[in-house]
Amino acid sequence: MDNCPICGEDLAKSVYIRDNRYKSCPNCSKKHGVHAYFLTDSFGIRHHEDGTVFIQSWCPVCRSGKAGNPILFCR
Repeated sequence: MDNCPICGEDLAKSVYIRDNRYKSCPNCSKKHGVHAYFLTDSFGIRHHEDGTVFIQSWCPVCRSGKAGNPILFCR
């Protein structure tokens, strides 16, 4: 488990900031060593078999196997 040197939270977990408008991508965050944020709306959603809806954890770029360009970094 690696923690963000700025906020101390686990880089492997998604973190939301600024009234949930931005969400960190765990994959990008691990690559950069600090939380890397994208607009929450860009992540897309998934549906569990029980009908529960949730936001994807990785950004769309990481899910495609490419490198992402975060909008913000933890500071």
